[in-house]
Amino acid sequence: MRATTLAYVADDGTLTLRPIDEHGVDEPVGIASGSDREQLVGPIWSPAGALAVSRTGRDAEKALTGEFQLHTTQQRSGRLLFRNPPNAPNVMAPGVAHYAAWSHDGRRVALVAPGAEQLQLYLLEPSLADPEVPPRPLLGGAPMFLAWSPDDRLLAIHRGNDLLLIDAAAVEAGAEPDEARQPLISDVPTYRAPGWTVDGASIIYAAPRAQAGNALWTVRRDGSDRSAIADLDDVTALSRAPARDLLALVTLSPAVAAGHDLRLLDLQAETIDPIEAGPVTAAFWAPDGSALYYFVPSSEDGEYALQRWRLADRSRQWLTRFRPSAHFMTLLSFYDQYAHSHHLLSPDGRWLTLGGIVPSNGAGGRLGFATQPGCYILPADGSGPPQRIAAAEIGFFSPVPGLLG
Repeated sequence: MRATTLAYVADDGTLTLRPIDEHGVDEPVGIASGSDREQLVGPIWSPAGALAVSRTGRDAEKALTGEFQLHTTQQRSGRLLFRNPPNAPNVMAPGVAHYAAWSHDGRRVALVAPGAEQLQLYLLEPSLADPEVPPRPLLGGAPMFLAWSPDDRLLAIHRGNDLLLIDAAAVEAGAEPDEARQPLISDVPTYRAPGWTVDGASIIYAAPRAQAGNALWTVRRDGSDRSAIADLDDVTALSRAPARDLLALVTLSPAVAAGHDLRLLDLQAETIDPIEAGPVTAAFWAPDGSALYYFVPSSEDGEYALQRWRLADRSRQWLTRFRPSAHFMTLLSFYDQYAHSHHLLSPDGRWLTLGGIVPSNGAGGRLGFATQPGCYILPADGSGPPQRIAAAEIGFFSPVPGLLG
Protein backbone atom coordinates (compact mmCIF):
# COMPACT_ATOMS: atom_id res chain seq x y z
CA MET A 1 0.00 0.00 0.00
CA ARG A 2 1.41 3.39 -0.96
CA ALA A 3 1.77 6.01 1.74
CA THR A 4 -0.65 8.89 1.95
CA THR A 5 0.57 12.35 2.98
CA LEU A 6 -0.86 14.73 5.54
CA ALA A 7 0.11 18.40 5.52
CA TYR A 8 -0.19 20.82 8.44
CA VAL A 9 1.42 23.92 9.90
CA ALA A 10 3.03 22.86 13.17
CA ASP A 11 2.92 25.04 16.25
CA ASP A 12 6.49 26.16 15.57
CA GLY A 13 5.29 27.68 12.27
CA THR A 14 6.72 25.00 9.95
CA LEU A 15 4.72 23.73 6.97
CA THR A 16 5.13 19.99 7.48
CA LEU A 17 4.42 16.81 5.51
CA ARG A 18 3.74 13.53 7.31
CA PRO A 19 3.65 10.24 5.35
CA ILE A 20 1.26 7.60 6.69
CA ASP A 21 0.86 3.97 5.56
CA GLU A 22 -0.42 0.66 6.97
CA HIS A 23 2.60 0.49 9.27
CA GLY A 24 1.93 3.85 10.90
CA VAL A 25 3.18 7.42 10.80
CA ASP A 26 6.64 8.19 9.39
CA GLU A 27 8.96 11.04 10.32
CA PRO A 28 7.80 14.62 9.50
CA VAL A 29 9.37 16.57 6.65
CA GLY A 30 9.50 20.37 6.92
CA ILE A 31 8.79 22.30 3.72
CA ALA A 32 8.71 25.97 4.72
CA SER A 33 8.81 28.13 7.84
CA GLY A 34 7.45 31.45 9.00
CA SER A 35 9.48 34.23 10.60
CA ASP A 36 9.26 36.80 13.38
CA ARG A 37 7.09 38.98 11.14
CA GLU A 38 5.18 36.32 9.22
CA GLN A 39 3.23 33.16 9.88
CA LEU A 40 2.04 30.37 7.60
CA VAL A 41 -1.68 29.57 7.32
CA GLY A 42 -3.24 26.64 5.51
CA PRO A 43 -2.28 24.41 3.75
CA ILE A 44 -4.17 23.67 0.51
CA TRP A 45 -3.38 20.72 -1.81
CA SER A 46 -3.71 20.79 -5.58
CA PRO A 47 -5.18 17.75 -7.39
CA ALA A 48 -1.66 16.96 -8.66
CA GLY A 49 -0.08 17.03 -5.20
CA ALA A 50 1.43 20.53 -5.16
CA LEU A 51 0.97 22.41 -1.93
CA ALA A 52 -0.19 26.00 -1.48
CA VAL A 53 0.05 27.99 1.73
CA SER A 54 -0.78 31.52 2.85
CA ARG A 55 1.88 33.70 4.46
CA THR A 56 0.56 36.56 6.60
CA GLY A 57 2.13 39.23 8.79
CA ARG A 58 3.41 42.79 8.68
CA ASP A 59 6.11 44.42 6.58
CA ALA A 60 8.91 46.68 7.80
CA GLU A 61 6.44 49.60 7.99
CA LYS A 62 4.05 47.39 10.02
CA ALA A 63 1.46 47.29 7.24
CA LEU A 64 -0.60 44.09 6.98
CA THR A 65 0.62 41.61 4.38
CA GLY A 66 -0.82 38.46 2.86
CA GLU A 67 0.62 36.18 0.19
CA PHE A 68 -0.48 32.93 -1.45
CA GLN A 69 2.45 30.68 -2.34
CA LEU A 70 2.88 27.40 -4.20
CA HIS A 71 5.27 24.66 -3.09
CA THR A 72 6.18 21.30 -4.55
CA THR A 73 7.11 18.34 -2.37
CA GLN A 74 10.08 17.54 -4.58
CA GLN A 75 11.67 20.99 -4.90
CA ARG A 76 10.93 22.17 -1.34
CA SER A 77 10.65 25.69 -2.73
CA GLY A 78 7.89 28.28 -2.84
CA ARG A 79 6.66 30.54 -5.62
CA LEU A 80 4.49 33.62 -5.14
CA LEU A 81 1.10 33.30 -6.83
CA PHE A 82 -0.80 36.18 -5.25
CA ARG A 83 -0.21 39.15 -2.95
CA ASN A 84 -3.05 40.91 -1.13
CA PRO A 85 -3.69 44.50 -2.25
CA PRO A 86 -2.58 47.31 0.09
CA ASN A 87 -4.81 48.02 3.09
CA ALA A 88 -6.52 44.62 2.88
CA PRO A 89 -6.94 42.47 6.01
CA ASN A 90 -4.53 39.55 6.14
CA VAL A 91 -7.14 37.02 7.31
CA MET A 92 -10.83 36.45 6.55
CA ALA A 93 -11.65 34.14 9.48
CA PRO A 94 -9.72 32.23 12.18
CA GLY A 95 -7.08 30.23 10.35
CA VAL A 96 -8.23 31.44 6.91
CA ALA A 97 -6.10 33.94 5.01
CA HIS A 98 -7.35 32.89 1.57
CA TYR A 99 -9.82 30.34 0.26
CA ALA A 100 -8.60 28.42 -2.79
CA ALA A 101 -10.48 25.94 -4.97
CA TRP A 102 -8.42 24.18 -7.64
CA SER A 103 -10.01 23.03 -10.86
CA HIS A 104 -10.19 19.25 -11.09
CA ASP A 105 -7.32 19.13 -13.61
CA GLY A 106 -5.13 21.35 -11.42
CA ARG A 107 -4.59 23.98 -14.13
CA ARG A 108 -6.51 26.83 -12.50
CA VAL A 109 -7.21 28.16 -9.02
CA ALA A 110 -10.24 30.18 -7.97
CA LEU A 111 -8.94 32.29 -5.10
CA VAL A 112 -11.08 34.27 -2.65
CA ALA A 113 -8.98 36.93 -0.94
CA PRO A 114 -9.71 39.84 1.39
CA GLY A 115 -9.93 43.21 -0.31
CA ALA A 116 -9.83 46.67 1.21
CA GLU A 117 -13.64 46.75 1.54
CA GLN A 118 -15.01 43.34 0.49
CA LEU A 119 -14.02 39.87 -0.62
CA GLN A 120 -12.46 39.54 -4.07
CA LEU A 121 -12.43 36.53 -6.39
CA TYR A 122 -9.42 35.94 -8.64
CA LEU A 123 -8.47 33.39 -11.26
CA LEU A 124 -4.91 32.07 -10.99
CA GLU A 125 -3.10 29.92 -13.51
CA PRO A 126 -0.17 28.44 -11.56
CA SER A 127 1.51 26.67 -14.47
CA LEU A 128 5.17 26.20 -13.63
CA ALA A 129 5.94 26.66 -17.31
CA ASP A 130 4.66 30.25 -17.27
CA PRO A 131 5.03 31.79 -13.80
CA GLU A 132 4.47 35.37 -15.01
CA VAL A 133 0.71 35.10 -15.69
CA PRO A 134 -0.81 37.68 -13.30
CA PRO A 135 -3.91 37.00 -11.16
CA ARG A 136 -7.09 37.86 -13.03
CA PRO A 137 -9.71 39.69 -10.91
CA LEU A 138 -13.18 38.26 -11.55
CA LEU A 139 -15.59 40.03 -9.17
CA GLY A 140 -16.05 41.29 -5.62
CA GLY A 141 -18.74 41.01 -2.98
CA ALA A 142 -19.92 38.96 -0.04
CA PRO A 143 -20.84 36.37 0.82
CA MET A 144 -18.79 34.49 -1.76
CA PHE A 145 -19.21 30.75 -2.37
CA LEU A 146 -18.24 28.81 -5.50
CA ALA A 147 -17.87 25.45 -7.23
CA TRP A 148 -16.06 24.33 -10.39
CA SER A 149 -18.03 22.56 -13.10
CA PRO A 150 -17.02 18.92 -13.71
CA ASP A 151 -15.42 19.93 -17.04
CA ASP A 152 -13.40 22.72 -15.31
CA ARG A 153 -14.65 25.38 -17.70
CA LEU A 154 -17.19 27.20 -15.55
CA LEU A 155 -17.32 28.57 -12.02
CA ALA A 156 -20.73 28.61 -10.35
CA ILE A 157 -20.67 31.51 -7.91
CA HIS A 158 -23.06 32.50 -5.15
CA ARG A 159 -22.41 36.17 -4.41
CA GLY A 160 -24.89 38.03 -2.27
CA ASN A 161 -28.32 37.33 -3.77
CA ASP A 162 -26.91 36.29 -7.14
CA LEU A 163 -26.12 32.92 -8.68
CA LEU A 164 -23.94 33.37 -11.75
CA LEU A 165 -21.44 31.59 -13.96
CA ILE A 166 -18.03 32.75 -15.07
CA ASP A 167 -16.40 31.10 -18.07
CA ALA A 168 -12.86 30.61 -16.77
CA ALA A 169 -11.64 29.31 -20.11
CA ALA A 170 -12.83 32.51 -21.81
CA VAL A 171 -11.12 34.67 -19.17
CA GLU A 172 -7.95 32.66 -19.60
CA ALA A 173 -8.17 33.28 -23.36
CA GLY A 174 -8.33 37.04 -22.81
CA ALA A 175 -12.01 37.90 -22.35
CA GLU A 176 -12.92 40.55 -19.80
CA PRO A 177 -14.62 39.09 -16.69
CA ASP A 178 -17.92 40.91 -17.36
CA GLU A 179 -17.93 39.44 -20.90
CA ALA A 180 -17.43 35.94 -19.48
CA ARG A 181 -20.10 36.38 -16.80
CA GLN A 182 -23.58 34.86 -17.14
CA PRO A 183 -26.23 35.78 -14.53
CA LEU A 184 -28.53 32.85 -13.73
CA ILE A 185 -30.72 33.72 -10.75
CA SER A 186 -31.13 36.72 -8.47
CA ASP A 187 -33.20 35.67 -5.48
CA VAL A 188 -33.12 35.45 -1.69
CA PRO A 189 -30.53 32.70 -1.19
CA THR A 190 -31.33 29.85 1.20
CA TYR A 191 -28.06 28.00 0.55
CA ARG A 192 -24.32 28.72 0.74
CA ALA A 193 -22.10 26.82 -1.69
CA PRO A 194 -23.76 25.81 -4.97
CA GLY A 195 -23.40 22.33 -6.42
CA TRP A 196 -23.29 20.65 -9.82
CA THR A 197 -24.95 17.53 -11.12
CA VAL A 198 -22.52 14.76 -12.03
CA ASP A 199 -22.90 15.36 -15.76
CA GLY A 200 -22.20 19.08 -15.34
CA ALA A 201 -25.44 20.01 -17.10
CA SER A 202 -27.12 21.73 -14.14
CA ILE A 203 -26.31 23.81 -11.06
CA ILE A 204 -27.94 23.01 -7.70
CA TYR A 205 -28.99 25.71 -5.25
CA ALA A 206 -31.79 26.64 -2.83
CA ALA A 207 -34.23 29.56 -2.86
CA PRO A 208 -37.82 30.40 -1.86
CA ARG A 209 -40.78 29.23 -3.88
CA ALA A 210 -43.00 31.89 -5.47
CA GLN A 211 -45.87 31.32 -3.04
CA ALA A 212 -44.40 30.09 0.26
CA GLY A 213 -41.64 27.89 1.61
CA ASN A 214 -38.18 27.05 0.32
CA ALA A 215 -37.06 24.54 -2.27
CA LEU A 216 -33.99 22.93 -3.71
CA TRP A 217 -33.65 23.87 -7.40
CA THR A 218 -31.66 22.94 -10.45
CA VAL A 219 -31.02 25.26 -13.38
CA ARG A 220 -29.30 24.41 -16.66
CA ARG A 221 -25.93 25.99 -17.29
CA ASP A 222 -27.48 28.11 -20.04
CA GLY A 223 -30.02 29.48 -17.55
CA SER A 224 -32.98 27.44 -18.82
CA ASP A 225 -35.19 24.79 -17.22
CA ARG A 226 -35.31 26.01 -13.62
CA SER A 227 -36.89 23.14 -11.67
CA ALA A 228 -37.80 22.62 -8.01
CA ILE A 229 -36.72 19.16 -6.88
CA ALA A 230 -37.42 19.09 -3.12
CA ASP A 231 -39.04 21.11 -0.35
CA LEU A 232 -36.76 22.62 2.30
CA ASP A 233 -37.54 24.00 5.74
CA ASP A 234 -34.88 26.69 5.95
CA VAL A 235 -31.41 27.67 4.75
CA THR A 236 -29.70 24.46 3.69
CA ALA A 237 -26.12 23.31 3.19
CA LEU A 238 -25.68 20.81 0.38
CA SER A 239 -22.83 18.52 -0.67
CA ARG A 240 -22.87 15.93 -3.46
CA ALA A 241 -21.42 12.45 -3.20
CA PRO A 242 -18.42 11.68 -5.45
CA ALA A 243 -19.50 10.54 -8.94
CA ARG A 244 -23.18 10.22 -7.98
CA ASP A 245 -26.20 12.54 -7.90
CA LEU A 246 -26.75 11.95 -4.19
CA LEU A 247 -26.92 15.04 -1.97
CA ALA A 248 -26.33 15.33 1.75
CA LEU A 249 -28.59 18.12 3.04
CA VAL A 250 -28.30 19.85 6.43
CA THR A 251 -30.87 22.43 7.51
CA LEU A 252 -28.98 25.36 9.02
CA SER A 253 -30.07 27.03 12.23
CA PRO A 254 -29.81 30.84 12.33
CA ALA A 255 -27.18 32.39 14.60
CA VAL A 256 -25.76 29.09 15.90
CA ALA A 257 -22.92 26.86 14.77
CA ALA A 258 -25.05 23.73 14.30
CA GLY A 259 -27.72 22.73 11.83
CA HIS A 260 -30.11 19.80 12.03
CA ASP A 261 -32.03 17.25 10.01
CA LEU A 262 -29.31 15.50 7.96
CA ARG A 263 -30.92 13.85 4.94
CA LEU A 264 -29.83 12.17 1.71
CA LEU A 265 -31.57 13.21 -1.51
CA ASP A 266 -31.23 10.97 -4.56
CA LEU A 267 -31.75 13.25 -7.56
CA GLN A 268 -32.42 10.38 -9.95
CA ALA A 269 -34.82 8.35 -7.80
CA GLU A 270 -36.29 11.52 -6.24
CA THR A 271 -36.19 9.93 -2.79
CA ILE A 272 -35.17 11.44 0.56
CA ASP A 273 -33.57 9.29 3.24
CA PRO A 274 -33.40 10.73 6.79
CA ILE A 275 -30.18 10.09 8.72
CA GLU A 276 -30.11 12.39 11.76
CA ALA A 277 -32.97 14.55 13.03
CA GLY A 278 -31.05 16.28 15.79
CA PRO A 279 -28.20 18.80 15.67
CA VAL A 280 -25.60 18.30 12.93
CA THR A 281 -22.75 20.72 12.31
CA ALA A 282 -21.02 19.29 9.22
CA ALA A 283 -20.99 16.23 6.96
CA PHE A 284 -18.22 14.94 4.66
CA TRP A 285 -18.34 12.15 2.09
CA ALA A 286 -15.94 9.22 1.92
CA PRO A 287 -13.84 9.43 -1.29
CA ASP A 288 -15.80 6.57 -2.87
CA GLY A 289 -19.18 7.85 -1.67
CA SER A 290 -19.82 4.73 0.44
CA ALA A 291 -20.14 6.56 3.75
CA LEU A 292 -20.91 9.94 5.26
CA TYR A 293 -18.95 11.28 8.23
CA TYR A 294 -20.81 13.86 10.28
CA PHE A 295 -20.19 15.97 13.38
CA VAL A 296 -22.76 16.31 16.17
CA PRO A 297 -22.54 18.73 19.12
CA SER A 298 -22.28 16.53 22.21
CA SER A 299 -21.94 19.03 25.06
CA GLU A 300 -22.50 22.68 25.89
CA ASP A 301 -18.76 23.34 26.30
CA GLY A 302 -17.90 22.90 22.61
CA GLU A 303 -17.32 19.16 22.37
CA TYR A 304 -18.40 17.24 19.26
CA ALA A 305 -18.99 13.61 18.38
CA LEU A 306 -17.90 12.18 15.02
CA GLN A 307 -20.19 9.57 13.50
CA ARG A 308 -20.09 7.41 10.37
CA TRP A 309 -23.12 6.45 8.28
CA ARG A 310 -22.68 3.53 5.86
CA LEU A 311 -24.97 3.70 2.86
CA ALA A 312 -24.84 -0.03 2.10
CA ASP A 313 -26.45 -1.24 5.33
CA ARG A 314 -27.76 2.05 6.78
CA SER A 315 -25.65 1.55 9.87
CA ARG A 316 -24.49 4.32 12.22
CA GLN A 317 -21.15 4.10 14.02
CA TRP A 318 -19.78 6.37 16.75
CA LEU A 319 -16.07 7.09 16.12
CA THR A 320 -14.80 9.60 18.66
CA ARG A 321 -15.48 12.84 20.49
CA PHE A 322 -13.25 15.90 20.47
CA ARG A 323 -13.14 19.64 20.93
CA PRO A 324 -12.29 21.39 17.61
CA SER A 325 -9.48 23.90 17.35
CA ALA A 326 -10.41 27.40 16.19
CA HIS A 327 -9.15 26.61 12.66
CA PHE A 328 -11.04 23.32 12.51
CA MET A 329 -14.20 25.00 13.78
CA THR A 330 -14.03 27.47 10.89
CA LEU A 331 -13.91 24.51 8.50
CA LEU A 332 -16.92 22.87 10.16
CA SER A 333 -18.86 26.14 10.06
CA PHE A 334 -18.45 26.37 6.26
CA TYR A 335 -18.05 22.68 5.51
CA ASP A 336 -20.16 22.72 2.34
CA GLN A 337 -17.62 25.05 0.71
CA TYR A 338 -14.55 23.25 2.06
CA ALA A 339 -15.90 19.90 0.87
CA HIS A 340 -15.10 21.09 -2.68
CA SER A 341 -11.44 21.69 -1.96
CA HIS A 342 -10.02 20.25 1.29
CA HIS A 343 -9.59 16.59 2.19
CA LEU A 344 -10.22 15.30 5.71
CA LEU A 345 -10.04 11.72 4.40
CA SER A 346 -7.09 10.06 2.72
CA PRO A 347 -7.59 9.20 -0.98
CA ASP A 348 -7.93 5.48 -0.22
CA GLY A 349 -10.57 6.21 2.45
CA ARG A 350 -8.45 4.53 5.13
CA TRP A 351 -7.68 7.52 7.37
CA LEU A 352 -9.51 10.58 8.67
CA THR A 353 -7.93 13.65 10.25
CA LEU A 354 -9.18 15.97 13.00
CA GLY A 355 -7.83 19.17 14.53
CA GLY A 356 -8.46 19.95 18.17
CA ILE A 357 -8.32 18.13 21.49
CA VAL A 358 -9.34 14.53 22.02
CA PRO A 359 -10.13 13.84 25.70
CA SER A 360 -7.09 12.61 27.71
CA ASN A 361 -4.85 13.08 24.67
CA GLY A 362 -4.15 16.80 24.40
CA ALA A 363 -0.63 17.20 25.78
CA GLY A 364 2.65 17.78 24.00
CA GLY A 365 4.15 20.34 21.68
CA ARG A 366 5.57 23.70 22.67
CA LEU A 367 3.33 23.89 25.74
CA GLY A 368 4.72 20.67 27.16
CA PHE A 369 2.05 18.82 29.11
CA ALA A 370 -0.47 21.65 28.99
CA THR A 371 -3.61 20.94 26.98
CA GLN A 372 -3.36 22.32 23.46
CA PRO A 373 -4.84 21.55 20.03
CA GLY A 374 -3.31 18.74 18.05
CA CYS A 375 -3.60 17.17 14.61
CA TYR A 376 -5.01 13.65 14.87
CA ILE A 377 -5.56 10.74 12.54
CA LEU A 378 -7.87 7.79 13.10
CA PRO A 379 -8.96 4.78 11.04
CA ALA A 380 -12.00 5.83 9.04
CA ASP A 381 -13.69 2.47 9.69
CA GLY A 382 -13.55 2.98 13.46
CA SER A 383 -11.10 0.13 14.02
CA GLY A 384 -8.84 2.21 16.25
CA PRO A 385 -8.71 5.33 18.42
CA PRO A 386 -7.44 8.75 17.33
CA GLN A 387 -3.67 9.15 17.30
CA ARG A 388 -2.16 12.58 17.97
CA ILE A 389 0.65 13.08 15.47
CA ALA A 390 1.51 16.78 15.77
CA ALA A 391 0.99 19.96 17.74
CA ALA A 392 -1.08 21.70 15.05
CA GLU A 393 -4.59 23.09 14.65
CA ILE A 394 -5.60 21.45 11.37
CA GLY A 395 -4.27 19.18 8.65
CA PHE A 396 -5.34 17.96 5.22
CA PHE A 397 -4.61 14.86 3.16
CA SER A 398 -3.13 15.04 -0.29
CA PRO A 399 -5.48 13.70 -2.98
CA VAL A 400 -2.46 11.94 -4.50
CA PRO A 401 -0.91 8.95 -2.66
CA GLY A 402 2.79 8.19 -2.43
CA LEU A 403 4.17 11.74 -2.69
CA LEU A 404 7.15 11.07 -0.44
CA GLY A 405 7.84 7.60 -1.78
